[in-house]
Amino acid sequence: MVNCKPFFIELELTYRCSQQCFYCHNPPREGKFHLAKEISIPRVATETNELSTKGWLSVIDEIKKMDESCNGIMDIVITGGEPLLRSDLEKILHHISKQKLRHMLLTNREPISDDRIISLKDNGLEIIRINLTSHKYLSDLSNLDINIKNEISKR
Repeated sequence: MVNCKPFFIELELTYRCSQQCFYCHNPPREGKFHLAKEISIPRVATETNELSTKGWLSVIDEIKKMDESCNGIMDIVITGGEPLLRSDLEKILHHISKQKLRHMLLTNREPISDDRIISLKDNGLEIIRINLTSHKYLSDLSNLDINIKNEISKR
């Protein structure tokens, strides 16, 4: 029998982002892709053409049906843009958890507060992956180790 389930499903909740990572595939305002060697174009700060909360909950219900038909738990990666910029992230996480789907949040961690971390955890978040390369102080990857050590030593 062939395994019909995907390894993971990526939910790109938004194009909005607080960073301009050189590797990002999300388009800026003009719909053109950001290239590392071009002049940086800030991404929009307002929600445009994003699926509503109700829409995402419906998508999650469909993923659950697919998961059940494939006899296994698939992984959901919650990403964007920056998913923390969605005010309904906790509601989406809660629904994913209620459906007993394994998931993780992929973020650059901006913006976040202690209260938001607690809220995310209370709504079912168990795994979070923070991209270090998204941060402004790590723009030169040739000095990645040095930059990380310097940042850690400052704290």
